[in-house]
Amino acid sequence: MNDYKNSYTYDVDNNLTEKLWQGWGGTTWVNSYKNLYTYDGNNNQTELLNQLWNVSNWVNDSKYSFSYDENNNQIGEIYQVWNGFFWENIHKYLSAYTLTEVEKFDGEVGNYSLFNNYPNPFNSTTTIKYQIPEINFVTLKVYDVLGNEITTLVNEEKPIGSYKVEFDATFLPSGIYFYRIQTSSFVETKKMLLLK
Repeated sequence: MNDYKNSYTYDVDNNLTEKLWQGWGGTTWVNSYKNLYTYDGNNNQTELLNQLWNVSNWVNDSKYSFSYDENNNQIGEIYQVWNGFFWENIHKYLSAYTLTEVEKFDGEVGNYSLFNNYPNPFNSTTTIKYQIPEINFVTLKVYDVLGNEITTLVNEEKPIGSYKVEFDATFLPSGIYFYRIQTSSFVETKKMLLLK
């Protein structure tokens, strides 16, 4: 027996733009709730608008607005609810990420490697080391346990060599995080534990 269904719509960049909930009304599907997602030119989500079905039309319920820094790290979140006349602020979060150090080591490098961060577990800061045996574009990102991107530590072409990056998690809550390196020919992910 039909009960409810979810429908999803995506844009040309494969970003989710709409999620629609419908319940079974006995003979047809009846609108219930939907999320509308908008993105900037870098495919960062800038808004999540929640709407409710009210007999014959959609009405605003609540929304999240997101802002980003020049490295596409999320630095702001505003949550608002629609009170029937205007958007009412409920909460606002601000974050700051600082790349404190990147160091290159000279010498021969035989293969791609992503090393365990040190210290691990860590309190606020930890060092991540990696090496590449050829010139390549390197991306090194940090994610939470839900797969949400927290920050980008490296996003540029690098020459052959070994490197270390200090990750500053001062403004993040305790928990498990993952760091992932990606080049055109190498991908690896490792786990780290933040304890405060």
